[in-house]
Amino acid sequence: MTITLVVHLRAAAGQRDQLLPVVGAHAERSMRLEEGCLSFQVLVPEEEPDRVILLEVYRDGAALDAHRDSAHMAEYRTLTEQLVVERQIFHCRQAAGGP
Repeated sequence: MTITLVVHLRAAAGQRDQLLPVVGAHAERSMRLEEGCLSFQVLVPEEEPDRVILLEVYRDGAALDAHRDSAHMAEYRTLTEQLVVERQIFHCRQAAGGP
């Protein structure tokens, strides 16, 4: 069963433009290096200039664990430490009865 992460990031004041290339590179590496990363989108809400939303889909729990434990994830955490002031992570599954 796939696992979808919806991650809400709030950039430090005035830092979203610096954050976006870091997040974009992380998304690209995740897709390229992780067989179990099925999709990784970086979204920018028009209503909130300091918000970035990540929509990530993993094949299963093992693939998500591999992502969390990867060297590029550790690098991403270091690079975003000063750029992100709030992070909310939602672990989602498809609702019963959905398409």
